[in-house]
Amino acid sequence: GLRTSIPSLADLNLQAGSVLLEQWRLIRELGRGGFGAVFEAEELHLKERQAVKVLDPAMVAKEDLLARFRREVSLMRKLVHPRIVRVFDYREDPRQLVALISMELVSGGSVRQLLALARESNVEIPIPLALEILGQTLEALAEAHRQGVIHRDVTPGSAGEIGDMSAS
Repeated sequence: GLRTSIPSLADLNLQAGSVLLEQWRLIRELGRGGFGAVFEAEELHLKERQAVKVLDPAMVAKEDLLARFRREVSLMRKLVHPRIVRVFDYREDPRQLVALISMELVSGGSVRQLLALARESNVEIPIPLALEILGQTLEALAEAHRQGVIHRDVTPGSAGEIGDMSAS
């Protein structure tokens, strides 16, 4: 039928068991942000677990945003470093307003989750741990900069986000 409005991410009804682009079966949602939602997924052909970021359909519908995102994914695919999440693949189906990125699935929590837990428990992050996190973050940023990539929005919630990268 004729599409009269752009669906929201919620309209895609993404849940455990959903299969995207005949290649990834969603296992569980890991988080949501301004660009979309990230899921743990099984890559069906390789039988391995990956993180899959599904873009918000509103972004997919805007060719200028989608083109920018493609450039940023291309930059990220070239970054190979132990402190940087590897980007494996980018796929899109504009007719369905679906675009996704498959990435390395990293176990453990995020800095954002650690800070929230500390806040809830009313405890301070131990200084050695804070310095370790800062050191690892700076190591990753230094490598990205060495390869000509600049990350313009480093926060506990966005340090691993694609969406704020540029080539220098």
